[in-house]
Amino acid sequence: MSSRYFPLGSVGLGLLLSTAFGVIWWRCSYAIDFFGDYSLLLDCSYRLATGQTPYRDFFFPTTPLAFHLSAIILKIFEFRYQALKFFAATEGAAAVFLAVYFCRRLLGLNWKISLGLGAVTLVWLPELYWGRPWYNNTASFFALAACVAAMKFWIGGGLFFMSAAGAGAALAFWSKQDVGAGALLGCFLSAAVFECVSWKNSRGKSLISLAIGAALIFGVYWGYLAAHGAIGDWWEATVIRGVQIKFTGDGAGTGIWHMPDLSKLARALFSPWMAAENRTSLGLTVLYAAAVLLSLTRYLIGRKIRDLGAATVALMALGSFYTGIFTHGGKTFNTLLPHLGCVLGFFFLGADAGAAAEDNRTPLRRWLSRQKRLTVWLERTPRLAAVLAAFIGIYGLRYIEYGTLKKLNYSIKTLRLRGLRVDERQGRIFDEAARFVKDRIATGDYFFAPSMAALYYASNRRPPHHTAFHGWCFSGDAARVIDDLKKNRVKIFMWSKPLDRIENLPPEEICGMPGIREYLAASMPKKQSFGDLAVFRGD
Repeated sequence: MSSRYFPLGSVGLGLLLSTAFGVIWWRCSYAIDFFGDYSLLLDCSYRLATGQTPYRDFFFPTTPLAFHLSAIILKIFEFRYQALKFFAATEGAAAVFLAVYFCRRLLGLNWKISLGLGAVTLVWLPELYWGRPWYNNTASFFALAACVAAMKFWIGGGLFFMSAAGAGAALAFWSKQDVGAGALLGCFLSAAVFECVSWKNSRGKSLISLAIGAALIFGVYWGYLAAHGAIGDWWEATVIRGVQIKFTGDGAGTGIWHMPDLSKLARALFSPWMAAENRTSLGLTVLYAAAVLLSLTRYLIGRKIRDLGAATVALMALGSFYTGIFTHGGKTFNTLLPHLGCVLGFFFLGADAGAAAEDNRTPLRRWLSRQKRLTVWLERTPRLAAVLAAFIGIYGLRYIEYGTLKKLNYSIKTLRLRGLRVDERQGRIFDEAARFVKDRIATGDYFFAPSMAALYYASNRRPPHHTAFHGWCFSGDAARVIDDLKKNRVKIFMWSKPLDRIENLPPEEICGMPGIREYLAASMPKKQSFGDLAVFRGD
C-alpha cells in the first residue's frame, strides 16, 4: 500500500465509516411501516430470544439467521431497540469497509477511487433505505463477504479463502434463501472456472474447499433444526412454500403443492426489463453484466489471472442480485445488495488493461490485441463508470423519502421502543395498546394482536399463536392459529382500526388467513374502542 496515499486512506476511510454508521443509525430511528414489516422483525427476533424454535414454534417464509443474530443482540442488551440500531449501523459500516478493502487491496485501485466506490456502496446500502436491521441486509453483507473471500483466493490467498467464500455464501442463504442461492451458484461457477484454467495445479481442490465451507454452515443449521425436530417444518416453510409463494401464484391457497406457473416464471425472469415502476434494477443489472464482460475481455487481452477472477466474482454478485430481482418481480430490489462498490471496481482494473498480450497464440487474443478502439474504451472505463454510477446513485437517492420521514413525528413512549419515531396515528395506537396490556391484562394471560406483532416484544408477553407472519399463508394455517387461541384461552383481540371500520374489512385484512374473522366474531363479541384501538373481549 503506497505511503503517499496512506494519510488520505486512513483519514478518509475513518470519515467514510463514521458517516456510514451515523447515517444508518439515524435512519433506523424512523419506522415507515411500523405495523407491517417492522413488527415482523421485532416479533420474530423476540420469539427466538425467548427460546422458541423457528418453523416448529412459529412460521415465517425465510431462513432464520438474521433473526437469530437480532435475538442474540436483544438478549445481550436487555431487549432494547437501541441495540438493534447499533447492530444495523455496524453491519452497514462493515459492508462499506469490505467494499473499500476489495477495491484497494484486491483490485489494486488507488485510495481516491476506492473511497469513492465505498461511498457509492453507502448510497445503495439497504439499511439506509429500509431503516431497520432486516434479513435482506444481513444476506447482502454475507454475500459481499463471499465475493471478497473469492477474490482473495483468485489473487493467491490460498484454499482457506475459497472455503470462506463458501461459508459466506451459505450464511447469505441462511439469512435470505434467494440471495444466498445466487451467491452459492456464483461461488461454484467461480471455482469451476478456476479448475478449468488451473487443473494441473488444483485438481479439484478449490471446489472441495468451497463445498467444505458451505457444508459446515449448512451442517450447523440443519443440526440445530434436527435437534429441535424442525427439519420438516423448515423444508415446508422455506422451500415448498417459498416456491409456492413466488412462482405459483398460490401463496394463500389450499396448501396443496402445485407446479410453478410458467408464465409467472417468464415474467419474473424478464421483470427488470419490463418493470416500469423501477428502472434502478435495470441499471444495476447492466452494471453487473458489464463488469463480467469487461473483466473477461481484459483477461482475454492481457491474460491476467486477476482479471479472470474479477470476472467470476462479478458473476457471483450478478447471480445473487439477479436472483433477488427474479423472486421480487424486479420492482423492490433496487437497493438490496451492497456489492455495487465492488462491481464498479471491476471497471478500474488497471491502466495496463488494454495492453497487448505477450502470448498471442490464439486467434481471438491476436484479434483483440489489434482492436485499438477497444483498448481505448477499456482505458476510459473509469470515467464512464463514474458518470454512470453518479447517475444511478442520484436516481436511487429518491428512495430515502425525506418527505415521508418528516411525517414520522411521533416518538414511541413504550420503554423497549423508546426513541423510535413513527407515524403519529400508529404511535398513539401502539402506546395505548401497551398501556392497555400493562394495566388491564394480567401477567400470564394471552392476547391476540395480529396487526401489532411488536406489541408482544414491547410488553414482554408471550405470543399465543404459531404464525408470526400473517401474509403469504395457507388456509390450513387458520385452523392451527385457532387451535392455539383455544389452547391458550385467549379472550382478548386487539386491532389497530376503529370499531366503525373493522366490520367492513375483508377477512384477509384481519391477518391474511380465511376463517380467523369468523372465529373472532363468535368467541370475542364484546367490543370497546380506545381511539383508533379496537378491543374485542370474550367471556
